[in-house]
Amino acid sequence: MNYDERRTVFELHPIDDYFFAAVVALEAARLRTLYTPREAEELLSEIGEQVDVRAGRRDRVVSDLVFNMIGRIDLGSGWSA
Repeated sequence: MNYDERRTVFELHPIDDYFFAAVVALEAARLRTLYTPREAEELLSEIGEQVDVRAGRRDRVVSDLVFNMIGRIDLGSGWSA
């Protein structure tokens, strides 16, 4: 990508959103080991509802990214539902 293309990507998806999503995903991935399945699902649902608002987004980009990362963290750890 040239400079203008990269700039457009980061205007739509600021790098701060990726860092925020990564931190949330790393912490949220631990919930399944700390709580019962029902409690963990409730907490993950609440995270999904709040993460985009906290990131200042009106879309679901950050929450989708968080759950994508959680899935990859779970795969890497060998944990399965």
